Amino acid sequence: MHALYATGQSDRAWRTLRAMLSGPDGEDCRQRGQLPVFVPNYYRGAWRLHPRTAGRSSQLF
Repeated sequence: MHALYATGQSDRAWRTLRAMLSGPDGEDCRQRGQLPVFVPNYYRGAWRLHPRTAGRSSQLF
């Protein structure tokens, strides 16, 4: 994100950061299994293969 801000792509950097943080509704927090103040080191992918764990923080496993 720092590189995006540094190159003047602040809108793209904000969208990326916002995608990493869980939303204000309770369902999003339950789906991700974390509070909205936690920024993980990376997210699990492969949502088609592993829908239960996709989008969750790597530190939850």
